[in-house]
Amino acid sequence: MEIFASDHPLLCDTRVRSQSDAIAVVAAESDAAARAAVERVHVTYEERTALLDVVEAVKPDAPKIGRSGNVCAQFVKATGDIEAGFAAADIVV
Repeated sequence: MEIFASDHPLLCDTRVRSQSDAIAVVAAESDAAARAAVERVHVTYEERTALLDVVEAVKPDAPKIGRSGNVCAQFVKATGDIEAGFAAADIVV
Protein backbone atom coordinates (compact mmCIF):
# COMPACT_ATOMS: atom_id res chain seq x y z
CA MET A 1 0.00 0.00 0.00
CA GLU A 2 1.34 3.40 -1.00
CA ILE A 3 1.17 6.25 1.49
CA PHE A 4 1.51 8.82 -1.30
CA ALA A 5 0.16 7.89 -4.71
CA SER A 6 2.58 8.44 -7.57
CA ASP A 7 0.09 10.96 -8.95
CA HIS A 8 0.20 12.96 -5.69
CA PRO A 9 3.85 13.34 -4.67
CA LEU A 10 4.87 14.68 -1.29
CA LEU A 11 6.59 17.60 -3.04
CA CYS A 12 5.73 18.89 -6.49
CA ASP A 13 8.34 18.21 -9.10
CA THR A 14 7.27 19.82 -12.38
CA ARG A 15 3.63 20.77 -11.83
CA VAL A 16 1.77 22.61 -9.07
CA ARG A 17 -1.96 21.90 -9.27
CA SER A 18 -3.35 23.91 -6.36
CA GLN A 19 -2.38 26.30 -3.58
CA SER A 20 -2.16 23.34 -1.21
CA ASP A 21 0.62 21.59 -3.16
CA ALA A 22 3.95 21.65 -1.31
CA ILE A 23 6.89 22.95 -3.35
CA ALA A 24 9.76 22.96 -0.84
CA VAL A 25 10.84 21.86 2.63
CA VAL A 26 13.03 23.97 4.90
CA ALA A 27 14.82 22.59 7.95
CA ALA A 28 16.83 24.89 10.21
CA GLU A 29 18.19 25.16 13.73
CA SER A 30 16.43 28.45 14.46
CA ASP A 31 13.43 30.47 13.40
CA ALA A 32 15.70 33.15 11.93
CA ALA A 33 17.63 30.59 9.88
CA ALA A 34 14.39 29.05 8.62
CA ARG A 35 13.04 32.45 7.57
CA ALA A 36 16.29 33.25 5.78
CA ALA A 37 16.15 29.91 3.97
CA VAL A 38 12.55 30.48 2.89
CA GLU A 39 13.60 33.79 1.34
CA ARG A 40 16.03 31.84 -0.88
CA VAL A 41 13.32 29.61 -2.35
CA HIS A 42 12.41 30.95 -5.78
CA VAL A 43 9.76 29.41 -8.02
CA THR A 44 8.63 30.45 -11.47
CA TYR A 45 5.05 29.51 -12.24
CA GLU A 46 3.53 29.00 -15.68
CA GLU A 47 -0.13 29.95 -15.75
CA ARG A 48 -2.43 27.16 -16.90
CA THR A 49 -6.13 26.92 -17.65
CA ALA A 50 -8.14 26.60 -14.44
CA LEU A 51 -10.75 23.86 -14.08
CA LEU A 52 -13.59 25.30 -12.03
CA ASP A 53 -16.45 22.99 -12.97
CA VAL A 54 -16.60 19.25 -12.23
CA VAL A 55 -18.62 18.45 -15.35
CA GLU A 56 -16.18 20.37 -17.55
CA ALA A 57 -13.18 18.76 -15.84
CA VAL A 58 -14.20 15.21 -16.80
CA LYS A 59 -14.83 15.97 -20.47
CA PRO A 60 -12.35 14.25 -22.82
CA ASP A 61 -10.95 17.55 -24.14
CA ALA A 62 -10.45 19.14 -20.69
CA PRO A 63 -6.87 20.02 -19.67
CA LYS A 64 -5.42 17.21 -17.54
CA ILE A 65 -4.49 18.29 -14.02
CA GLY A 66 -3.14 14.98 -12.69
CA ARG A 67 -0.77 12.64 -14.49
CA SER A 68 -3.60 10.15 -14.93
CA GLY A 69 -6.35 12.70 -15.62
CA ASN A 70 -8.86 14.66 -13.58
CA VAL A 71 -10.55 11.92 -11.58
CA CYS A 72 -8.81 11.51 -8.23
CA ALA A 73 -10.76 8.43 -7.15
CA GLN A 74 -13.86 6.58 -8.18
CA PHE A 75 -15.68 3.99 -6.12
CA VAL A 76 -18.56 1.80 -7.22
CA LYS A 77 -20.27 -0.47 -4.74
CA ALA A 78 -23.17 -2.62 -5.82
CA THR A 79 -24.97 -5.01 -3.50
CA GLY A 80 -28.26 -6.81 -3.70
CA ASP A 81 -30.61 -7.31 -6.61
CA ILE A 82 -32.22 -4.04 -7.73
CA GLU A 83 -34.85 -5.74 -9.86
CA ALA A 84 -35.93 -7.98 -6.94
CA GLY A 85 -36.06 -4.89 -4.71
CA PHE A 86 -38.36 -3.09 -7.14
CA ALA A 87 -40.52 -6.20 -7.52
CA ALA A 88 -40.89 -6.55 -3.74
CA ALA A 89 -41.62 -2.86 -3.11
CA ASP A 90 -45.17 -1.69 -2.43
CA ILE A 91 -44.52 1.55 -4.32
CA VAL A 92 -41.75 2.57 -6.73
CA VAL A 93 -41.36 6.30 -7.27
